[in-house]
Amino acid sequence: MNVFISEADKKNEGEVIATLSANWGCEFYSFGLLFPVDYYAIRGGNLVGVIEIKVRSHPSAEFPTVFLSLRKWISLGLVQTGLGVPAVFVVRFTDRLMFAPFNRIDASKWKMGGRTDRNGGGGNDYEPMVLVDVGRMIPVNNKTRGM
Repeated sequence: MNVFISEADKKNEGEVIATLSANWGCEFYSFGLLFPVDYYAIRGGNLVGVIEIKVRSHPSAEFPTVFLSLRKWISLGLVQTGLGVPAVFVVRFTDRLMFAPFNRIDASKWKMGGRTDRNGGGGNDYEPMVLVDVGRMIPVNNKTRGM
């Protein structure tokens, strides 16, 4: 199984985590490469949430939706339900950082999507994708807390 994460991906995620930490007052820790959710958040020694991060190369208004893989949506929901902490999808666009609480994501809106240029034309990168409505996402700042 190939795992695709570049140094640029790590740098981008680190920048997002730094912004979230400053605005939400949490420390974030990686679950590890093969876990379907990216990070968990700790505040005051307590688990306060989990996040999945996506970094896009376009402004937030360019497309009405952003993809979240169905398996990641399922995992966010399981963690939120099982542990009783918020699960949040965070997207950094070129113009702003936004988030969608799990309960604001309508998984009935989906399509097949992903990359087909890996693993000989498919692999595990082409899968059902939930279409997250950018219009329902919340800008990250010091007044909006995702957790």
